[in-house]
Amino acid sequence: GPIIGVSALAIIGLIAISIFCYVFYGRMMLASLDYATGREVPTWATLAQRTQGLMGRLVAFAEICAGVGIAAYLVFAIVIGATVFGLSRNNSGAAAFIIFLAVAPFAVAAIWISVKITYTLVVMTEERLSAMDALKRSFALTKGAFWRTFGYSLVIGLVLGVITSIPQGMMNTGLQNASSGSGFGAMG
Repeated sequence: GPIIGVSALAIIGLIAISIFCYVFYGRMMLASLDYATGREVPTWATLAQRTQGLMGRLVAFAEICAGVGIAAYLVFAIVIGATVFGLSRNNSGAAAFIIFLAVAPFAVAAIWISVKITYTLVVMTEERLSAMDALKRSFALTKGAFWRTFGYSLVIGLVLGVITSIPQGMMNTGLQNASSGSGFGAMG
């Protein structure tokens, strides 16, 4: 009981922190758009005023994503469960192949959806659209530009991954040296 309660509170807390962070990201995107387009330099007060109601729209967006995610998870669980239940232990290779055939479309769909909703936060913030309207607008913005959007996201993700992996690797090496008693542990 207590573990479930603490886990539920932790999940709710993480969702709340995420929504607050996305409000901050939305304000930073607005400031970046203002600078890039030569609009008046924003202040924190004007950004707060322009993002009024964003938190509610983000909660609605999180609910939509959670609903789609739960539905996809249930379909996936039914497919995997039926596969595992339907095949005996003698057909483990067939079961693995069928599971792979089930996982591949879900992975492709997840990538496709993530590219199509790339602009949702920007649209929700800049154009003050509701969650559903922002999703529709993001889908419209990526229409005919899917591969370009995917490419930019992939390149930016790879660059950020390399940049963040360097200090992370250094920290891991230092922690390993410190735990094994090597001389460079303190420096790590």
